[in-house]
Amino acid sequence: MKLTENIEASAWKAISVLKTRSLFAPGQQIRLAGAVAIVAMLASAESLSAQPITGTAATKPLDPKELDGYFADQLSHKPFVGISVAVVQGGKMVFCKGYGYACKETKRPADNNTRFAVASVTKEFTAACILLLSEEGKLSVYDPVAKYFPDLARAQDVRLLDLMNMVSGYRDCYPLDFLLREQTQSTTPDAVIDEYAKQALDFEPGSRFSYSNTNYLILGRVVEKVSGKSYQEFLLEQILEPLGLIHSGFETDPAGSEAAQGYGSFIVSDPQPVPREAAGWMFSAGALYATPSDVLTWDLALMSGKILTPESYRLMTTVRLRTNGVGTGYGCGLAIKEVNGQIVLSHSGGANGFRSFNEFVPSTQSAFCITMNSDNVSKDELVKHIEPLLLPAVTKGPVPTIAGPEPLTIATQLFAAFQQGKIDRSLLGSDFDAFLTPERLELASASFRELGEPKSVKLLSTVERSGMAYSELEFEFEKAGFLGDLYRTPDGKVQEFLLFAK
Repeated sequence: MKLTENIEASAWKAISVLKTRSLFAPGQQIRLAGAVAIVAMLASAESLSAQPITGTAATKPLDPKELDGYFADQLSHKPFVGISVAVVQGGKMVFCKGYGYACKETKRPADNNTRFAVASVTKEFTAACILLLSEEGKLSVYDPVAKYFPDLARAQDVRLLDLMNMVSGYRDCYPLDFLLREQTQSTTPDAVIDEYAKQALDFEPGSRFSYSNTNYLILGRVVEKVSGKSYQEFLLEQILEPLGLIHSGFETDPAGSEAAQGYGSFIVSDPQPVPREAAGWMFSAGALYATPSDVLTWDLALMSGKILTPESYRLMTTVRLRTNGVGTGYGCGLAIKEVNGQIVLSHSGGANGFRSFNEFVPSTQSAFCITMNSDNVSKDELVKHIEPLLLPAVTKGPVPTIAGPEPLTIATQLFAAFQQGKIDRSLLGSDFDAFLTPERLELASASFRELGEPKSVKLLSTVERSGMAYSELEFEFEKAGFLGDLYRTPDGKVQEFLLFAK
């Protein structure tokens, strides 16, 4: 079949599959044009999506003293005001501690009960609210936005799932990293939606990924219109209270006396107290305050199926594909990546005076959350330090003992022999000996002579592969650099020695 015919056939097949997953409102019909987006979603599910937990991969046990010392050191030489960190391994909380100040002026310490603005981590909860309503048959994620907001730009062409996946084309109402003048004035989510989602779309729906808080303001209002309750009430009843998240709160008074004060600075000046965004701006896109331990309780509930059905969870944790077939790295309120063969789900958050990061690995039932009440210090180094603790160790077989010289020595000798066009074939395995014909050796000799003497030869790594020692080397010459692959069997025979341009 032609490509377009393949797409259409797959689209209708996708529709029939999805109908069995109860993600459609009763009696709803879907146009073929919209079904192409469904095909992309299903195709991506096979390549990068999280599955419901069936077992737990082992991780290296965390050393609380090491982690405590690391964060104390970070606070001592970087301009953080306060940090709070929690880590779960194998489904159990193994670390939870606050550092520095919740409020610097009063010297109130940041502790395990301090609520920080988690900002865009809120989007995880909003996406789940939409999926919960879809499970009840009260809406479909494939409903056009026009069903709820008919006056928005291209509302008939944008679907709720497009909002959840950040591929709608609606302009972002909070694109910069400082408080805009209009965000100091209280407003309503509807007024923000009217201002930013009635503009012409930035791109055709589904064709690009573009992070937009406006998408999630619309989703929050859809929750309200469908449920007949305020977003805060629905969130409390469906998620926060059932999970016992007693240290989490939402607009208009999200944290009360447990709230951390947010701090910011311009360039490298000392952190100063900064105001929160005025009411109406953050809403369902970022108004949640929480402790890291509450966020991890949420992570565990999400991973273990306490919140969503397996079908909804799979949709939430599936990378959306653009219409050109390229993945976005984003599902529904979650960034999705693969690290060491494991699916890693995460979301960062940024509000005026606050930064946050939440990450979890379903295969290990592990997670961590970092919150901080200063927006002038990067969280990236902290994330890099903790993330490996969530992942199972990469197991590699022991490198076999090899008779003869070390990898650097034999590689250097082989290179010199190739330059001279003379090789001691007793050093070679039978397959490499047959591969290295006189013609190939002559060609290698001519090429290698042009390179001259190597300025340096480095051993990058040696690992086991198929019973052999595989060494990766780096050769640097005056005008070029090469990587070398050296394979040897325990008897010392060289089974391969090849160079590749860097």
